[in-house]
Amino acid sequence: MVSCAHSPWQSSSGTTHVSASGDRAAVLVLFVSDLHSQLRMNAGGRGGYAQVKKWIDQERASAGDNTDVIVIGGGDLVGKGSIPCQETQDKECAPFLKDFGMTYATLGNYELYSSLPDLTRQIQAAGASYIGMNVSPKKGSAPWSTKPLKYRGAKSGLEFWLASWTSPFDVKDYNVRAFPAASDWMAWKREWSAPVLWLTHQEIERDLGFMKDACLSLSPQVQILALLKANDHRPMQQDSSHCAPILEPGAFGHYGLKLLLTRDSQNPKRLKVQSEFVEIAGLGEDVGVKKRIDALYARYAPDADQVVFSADTELTRETLAQWVADSYRSRMKAEAAIVNIGYVKNAIPAGPVTRETFLLALPYNNELVGLDWPVKDLESALCASALRKREGDQDWGSELSFSGFRLEGAGTPQCRVVAPKKSLKVVVDEYLVSRSERWLGRSIAGRGFRFGVDSRRATTLQLQKNVKPLGAR
Repeated sequence: MVSCAHSPWQSSSGTTHVSASGDRAAVLVLFVSDLHSQLRMNAGGRGGYAQVKKWIDQERASAGDNTDVIVIGGGDLVGKGSIPCQETQDKECAPFLKDFGMTYATLGNYELYSSLPDLTRQIQAAGASYIGMNVSPKKGSAPWSTKPLKYRGAKSGLEFWLASWTSPFDVKDYNVRAFPAASDWMAWKREWSAPVLWLTHQEIERDLGFMKDACLSLSPQVQILALLKANDHRPMQQDSSHCAPILEPGAFGHYGLKLLLTRDSQNPKRLKVQSEFVEIAGLGEDVGVKKRIDALYARYAPDADQVVFSADTELTRETLAQWVADSYRSRMKAEAAIVNIGYVKNAIPAGPVTRETFLLALPYNNELVGLDWPVKDLESALCASALRKREGDQDWGSELSFSGFRLEGAGTPQCRVVAPKKSLKVVVDEYLVSRSERWLGRSIAGRGFRFGVDSRRATTLQLQKNVKPLGAR
């Protein structure tokens, strides 16, 4: 735990209702993260751009006369989403962010997977001021602010800084600094004359370390209002820093976060923070946005609602990952395949499964790579990996599904690979190759050959051959 010189932040309970009505001066922050171009609400009625727009409009309408309302995006606002967005590389979907009246946004990894020209077009279409303090293009000029932005409410007069930090993901067109240096913290401490609201797009472990440094380096001279994070994919509220909350509403617009900032009556130089997670369900849909979404589906994805199979029971992520591994091996005529369970975004509930439901569960599109792998080397790598200490999101790629061989006794001295041959032709995807140091403890980059086929193509061909996951018919 980190101690700061001022009183620790006090969490509001999960049932607390944050209201911006009344005469007091306030700033109401509406925060969404990881929208991932999920245009329509899910089977449970959560999310969907037309419903998110309705939520934002309702909050604006109920805000007090002295309340400024700003909408902030936590990164990954595009990418791996609905079929029309995939078909148009998000050109038709980024403009919906302007419908939200999005004020500010931070850069996520999916923004940085785009080339600089494509990202520039996305940012222009979104209409928001993007911030990426630790990100710079390798060529060209950044269409986002590389410095913190100072906000002053036109109605409330309240002031604070907006600052952001993005984790160094595997991106090729941008330079991403891994962590603020001591000189950064010292400079910000001298320069910031108002409280700061941090935006990050990082794993939770990085955020915990980030806030520890922020609290030690900035507090109490600079008040940290909160850290609004993304990339954790669930509503989260954590007070591990003793100086500010770490808040994350989850992915796909299923939840939003309300942050109400008001002046502290006992210390006018400080702001009081209240927070509330809001389930975005049962709110109705904005008619204009819904009409435009329907038009996109009619044009780009008329078969999105076609039922491709039915599931007798829920198809778990493990079941789907095993099916993907089997698909890789079958389509590439290989002897084995390895798939990271993280390749599967979510389980599929029992019942009819549409084409889009299936694609949203398996949203990634990674190039497939082949390796000629001696079984003894494979055994040594996988058994050693099974013994390494897991560190949450910091160890992506350690949950694996295998096809064509078995790993027995993982985590014990008797660990071994059971395979039909002494050497195997193994298929993995490019993501696992890029992360191989994490899940194997050593890099296998450059060892393999490329099939010229991506993961989406392999699974689509398998489905067209009427080969379905176990439990589907």
